[in-house]
Amino acid sequence: MDAAPATGAGLSSHREFFRRHTNPRFEYPYVAGGAGPLSACDYSSRWRSFALTERDGLVDFKTGVSKYLSIKELNGPGTGAPYVWMVEGMARTVTQTIGSLTDGDGNVLRAMEVEPEMYKIAFQVDAIEDNHKSSCVGCPVPVCVSTDGLCGFVENPKVDITGMETNPDLMPYSVVSLPDVHGGISMVPVDDGPYLPKLSGYQAAGDEFWLNATIDPSQCSDHPSAILPVPSKLDDATSAVQQAQHVEAASAPIFGHAINAQTGGEEALLFDPRFQFKDNTVENPLMDGGGAAYLASASRELGYAHCSNAPRTFLNEDHCEFCENLSLCLFVIACKRSENHPLMLIVTRVTSSSNRTQTHRPAQL
Repeated sequence: MDAAPATGAGLSSHREFFRRHTNPRFEYPYVAGGAGPLSACDYSSRWRSFALTERDGLVDFKTGVSKYLSIKELNGPGTGAPYVWMVEGMARTVTQTIGSLTDGDGNVLRAMEVEPEMYKIAFQVDAIEDNHKSSCVGCPVPVCVSTDGLCGFVENPKVDITGMETNPDLMPYSVVSLPDVHGGISMVPVDDGPYLPKLSGYQAAGDEFWLNATIDPSQCSDHPSAILPVPSKLDDATSAVQQAQHVEAASAPIFGHAINAQTGGEEALLFDPRFQFKDNTVENPLMDGGGAAYLASASRELGYAHCSNAPRTFLNEDHCEFCENLSLCLFVIACKRSENHPLMLIVTRVTSSSNRTQTHRPAQL
C-alpha cells in the first residue's frame, strides 16, 4: 500500500497499479487465468513487424524445452529464394535471403541452412551476459544449431507474407485488414524510445503498434482463441529434433496487413498476444475467482487455467463477497496427519470447479 500517492487520493494499491499497467507477451496466458485482447480484431490488440520475439526463447529458459526455428524454400526443395521462416512448423515470414549465424561482434560464423537443419531459439548465449529483448527488425536473436550445438545470433527478419497468401498450409487463417500505420491515430506506435544506450541494439521505433480503432470482427471468425496456443506443427517422425526437446504448442501466427501512410506501400504485421491481469479489487471483484477462464481452457492436453482468487486471510476478510456462481473457483484447505511424521500436517488445496488437488509443502506443527 502507498499511504501518500502523488495523486493525493489517499491509500493506493501497488498491486492494483501493477495489474492495470503490465502488458507482457505471454505464450500461455490461459495458465495464469487471463489473456487480452482475446482476438486480433479486438480494440487495443497489439501488432508487430518483426517475426521473432524474446518470448520465443524464454520458453527454453524457464522449462528446459525450446521452440525451434526452421527455414524452407517457398517453391520447393532446390528452388532457392524466397525462404519461409517457420517456428514450430508454423510460418512467420518470407525472406529473399537466408541470412547468417554471427557471433556477438557481428562476425559471420556460417550461413543459415534450410531444412532439415533446425535452430533452437535460445534465451541467451555465452556471447552476452544479460538477458535481452529481440523486439525489432534486425535485432539479434540468439539461436543454437540443432546438429552440432553451435550458438550465435541471427537478424530478426521483418514480417512479409509475399507468396504465402494463397497457401493454406502456410497461412491457414484469414488476414486482418488494419488501419494505416505511421500516420493517423488508429494504429498507435508502441515503445518508440528514446532508449537507454544498453537497449538501443535490441529495440527500435516503429516496429510495434496497438489498434486504436474498431474493425470488423468477422475478419477473425476463423482464428483460434488467443487464450490457448495451438499444437506444434513439427513432424516428430521426420524432424531433426525429438518431441521431448521442443514445445508441444505455441501461439498461432495471425497476420494483418496495413498501408504505410508515409510510403504508400503495404506492410505485413503479426498479431502479438498479450497477458492481461483480471481485476479483482474491492471496487471490482472477480466474482467467480477466475472460474470462467478455467472453463475456457478446454484443451486439457495443453493445460488448465489457474484460479485467480486468493484464500481468505485477515488482510482481505473484511471485503470478501459471497458468490454462488457455478463457475466459481473455490479453494478448500484439507489437512491430514502424515503417517511417517506424526508432528507434520500435509496440506492439500482442492479446486472445487475442477476437482483438482495440489499438495503444498508440509506444514510443521
